[in-house]
Amino acid sequence: MEAIQALEGLVDIYLPDLKFFDPALSRRYCSAPDYFDRASAVIREMVRQCPEPVFADGSHALDEEDDADDPLMLRGVIVRHLCMPGCTEDSKQILSWLHDTFGDRIFVSIMNQYTPMPQCSEDPLLSRPLSAKEYDEVTDYAVEIGIENGFLQEGGTVSKSFIPSFDGTGI
Repeated sequence: MEAIQALEGLVDIYLPDLKFFDPALSRRYCSAPDYFDRASAVIREMVRQCPEPVFADGSHALDEEDDADDPLMLRGVIVRHLCMPGCTEDSKQILSWLHDTFGDRIFVSIMNQYTPMPQCSEDPLLSRPLSAKEYDEVTDYAVEIGIENGFLQEGGTVSKSFIPSFDGTGI
């Protein structure tokens, strides 16, 4: 929190991740049962610093049907949420909290790109990619609760080619 507070006035666009709502999931996968409490507090601070989106054309929202004419975002918060396999209810809780707390003052990027790592082969959830049905359920829910400022991912985002070698190559 202190680091984000120290950045006040220096950051135009914050792009935080918000992965888990349920403390049991964040304990299991991140060893951080207080993950949501801490991450949500930091996101609140980011929104306090950048309270509404501002685009290059002076607007505060995107209103074009296609992306071709969308103006550049100059200020705001875009919260990224990676949907995890078997965790659609947790994703829905995150989306509800974001929408109930911030409404259209933020953008939400709902991502489907979870790629199973080899060391997760024994885990019943993390050993498989997110299904299209799970992702559709989460994105349909976002529309149902009224999230309008959002980004979705098209298929084809899960691939072993996205897994780095973790050997320092390319650094």
